[in-house]
Amino acid sequence: MDNALEKYKAGIKKVLSAYQELKTDSTDVELLFDDERLRYMAVRVGWHKQKRIHLCLIHIDVREGSVIIQANNTEDEIDAELVEADIPREKICFGWLPPEAQALTRLSQIKISAPNDFAANFDLSTSVEKHA
Repeated sequence: MDNALEKYKAGIKKVLSAYQELKTDSTDVELLFDDERLRYMAVRVGWHKQKRIHLCLIHIDVREGSVIIQANNTEDEIDAELVEADIPREKICFGWLPPEAQALTRLSQIKISAPNDFAANFDLSTSVEKHA
């Protein structure tokens, strides 16, 4: 896991470092890399006229062997950029999705050869609200 973890950290830092180029005359993009807690962010900070700018562009955590995109306030597909940085797609999930939906984003991990295989792997009845 340590090798994989180091690879994840390096890939995340590489992806986020590219966002420093989004600096403008009135704002900077600060990179926050916390290797102890495995939290990584790119944050836009500055002023526009009399208005304070403080916006989390991207927030990524690493937990239990997964790379979790907690926030993506850009137009970019961060997951694809992480895959290009050698982080396996099946290890990436979106933190803004409910846990049941996060499981669905990892379907590439599950071999489904018949429709019943899907039902055996997921009980979606608890995640669907019934409307009267």
